[in-house]
Amino acid sequence: MASTALSVDPDAVASLGLVGMNVNEDAPERVAEIVDLITSGAIRAPQTTTYSLDNIATAIATQATRHVAGKTILMVAGTAGIAEIEEAKAVPA
Repeated sequence: MASTALSVDPDAVASLGLVGMNVNEDAPERVAEIVDLITSGAIRAPQTTTYSLDNIATAIATQATRHVAGKTILMVAGTAGIAEIEEAKAVPA
């Protein structure tokens, strides 16, 4: 579990047998630690679903079901393409 809002109590999370940490721009080494934990399989990256702006109706309908796990990303002009994100997600953990 990682939080950019500094809301993780690492000791409380550890008492549940989990790993938790707070990450912000003042601690870039924490990002490297998260990458190492994901790569080793100690933690899993959250599931993400990406939609192009052309599929916004589908994205909204899916969110409205309240049965969505992970994050939903809406791709707009000027951002990385969906293919690049899908390729990055396919990198073995």
